[in-house]
Amino acid sequence: MIRLEHINGRTYPFIVCDECGERIRDFKMAIVGWDSLNQFHHFHKVTCDRNLPRTVELGTHLIHLLHNVGLNEAEIESLSELMRECWI
Repeated sequence: MIRLEHINGRTYPFIVCDECGERIRDFKMAIVGWDSLNQFHHFHKVTCDRNLPRTVELGTHLIHLLHNVGLNEAEIESLSELMRECWI
């Protein structure tokens, strides 16, 4: 799931494991699974995943989302400044 957290007067969205409730801090160690209703669930790999039959790596899922909202490679590169502003 995605959860909003307030840190130093700003609000940030975080991906949270649907099993343990902790923030996912390493995209390489997370997967996204979906159920028969096509509802997405985020999990830490190995420790929390529910062995859903349909899963994808979290990084792949995020890239698909960016692509599906029309972001291309050049636009992704232009977002680097915005990304630096988002680091907390």
